Amino acid sequence: MKAINEQMNPSTGYTRQVGFLTIVSGLLALLCLVLSGIALADHPDAFADPVQVLSIPNVSSSLLRWSMLADLMGYYLLLLPVIFWLHQWLKAQTPWAPLITFCATSYVLIGAIGAIILAVLTPTFLAEYTAASADGKATVQLIYKAVVEIVYGALWNTLEVLLAGAWLLFTGFFLTQFGRTFRWATLLLGMFSILDGLGEVLGLKTIAEVGLNGYLILAPIWAIWLGVVLWLSSRHSVSMTHRTELAI
Repeated sequence: MKAINEQMNPSTGYTRQVGFLTIVSGLLALLCLVLSGIALADHPDAFADPVQVLSIPNVSSSLLRWSMLADLMGYYLLLLPVIFWLHQWLKAQTPWAPLITFCATSYVLIGAIGAIILAVLTPTFLAEYTAASADGKATVQLIYKAVVEIVYGALWNTLEVLLAGAWLLFTGFFLTQFGRTFRWATLLLGMFSILDGLGEVLGLKTIAEVGLNGYLILAPIWAIWLGVVLWLSSRHSVSMTHRTELAI
């Protein structure tokens, strides 16, 4: 932790705030998994084929909506502060820092767009499907399938994960001061992301599922872990500053 503070020179308050927001990010990502798990507990096949959500009787559109909102904040938007915190770190390590950060912010933007699309449209499609006639249900299902393919197949599990993988792999390569275990966890998360994207591109569904599941589980843990590291490093810095003032 001392090494982190020696490498970086932002205020300890800023580092503490970034650490807190990153912890919240990880917790909200976990909440996303919990809410979707509760909503689809009796229909696990819907995780692999989200279109099945429409035909689940009495499925909670509210839980699904809040799950997507938690996804929006947890897996994406609340990572922005730590992305730019890490950018300051990377600038001192490599001239590729701007491109690495571009990959990270693009991942956040693309993922957030997908999450908000589903948060807004899924409850609407559920209501339309319930009220529709037999022919109408087929039409609603067809349109919703197109939305799901755009979000899951194109935005999330192809484009965003490849960008996330590039960000995490290059960042992990330079995270020499954060401890070997965390560094390898970062690299592993990056590899899971790449596996998901490559699996989708090459049509290798098993590989894509391994990558996706690894990413979904490890990403919240990684965020909480990093947030705790930053929070504790800021407290250590405050403690050292206080001791120096007392000595003076």
